[in-house]
Amino acid sequence: MASVKSIFNFFLHKANFFKHFATLVIEVIILLLIFLIAFFIGASLASFAGCVAWRFANNVPQTIPRSFCENCRHALCFWQLIPVVGYLLQGGRCAFCKHKIPVHETLIEIVFGLFCGKIFLLHPDSPNLLTLFLSAWLLFLAWTDALKFCVPAASLYGGGAVLLLCRIDAIAQRNAIDWCFFLLLFCLMRIFEQKQMFGAADTFVCLILSVLFGIQNFCFLLFLSCCLIILHYAFFHQKMLPFIPFILCSYLFFGCFFPQVINV
Repeated sequence: MASVKSIFNFFLHKANFFKHFATLVIEVIILLLIFLIAFFIGASLASFAGCVAWRFANNVPQTIPRSFCENCRHALCFWQLIPVVGYLLQGGRCAFCKHKIPVHETLIEIVFGLFCGKIFLLHPDSPNLLTLFLSAWLLFLAWTDALKFCVPAASLYGGGAVLLLCRIDAIAQRNAIDWCFFLLLFCLMRIFEQKQMFGAADTFVCLILSVLFGIQNFCFLLFLSCCLIILHYAFFHQKMLPFIPFILCSYLFFGCFFPQVINV
């Protein structure tokens, strides 16, 4: 009787083990699927932002014609438009004219896809869609700023207004010291504008981020952005630089390693 009971307990223990193991495997698979979906969403947003930014910088209508190769102007097939995958399937070159596709576009898609994957993995039940919107907004502005040293006013002010309205409750709780800092920042940025060291879009983006993140976190972001600009100038000696791309790089860095800094 004792042997039967011990055998029963043995199989019961094994059954519980396999049950927990199966549950763990299912959870890992679900998280992996969430990450892959989020990665595709992020990469698609980056691809779309790059397309819209390029059309804006080159004065090409946003709706027509359909996506085409920048070199031969041949319309692209659907599989060539798949973020990251399209680049790999073509071997990094246009399938029609064999012109080399800029690799930085694919790298941006990968980085933004990984960033969005991290956002969804941190909160798989309720991902922070406002952070996703802010990321896409910054990416588009940075891309257009890098290409043309200017950004569309509608996207700049429209996106900023959406962000402020979504966080109006937190903004209303800012104290007098915060608002004095925002005013001082605005005055300093305006001085830099008059000296042609900053643009109006740079000022607006900095103000929006300072209001969203708070004084301390924004100072971290601004400090890293300035350090990146100094490093870029030290290596490339480029006198005129777009500022928003460096803000985006700092934002992605903190989002990956110190997410509490950019938590909105």
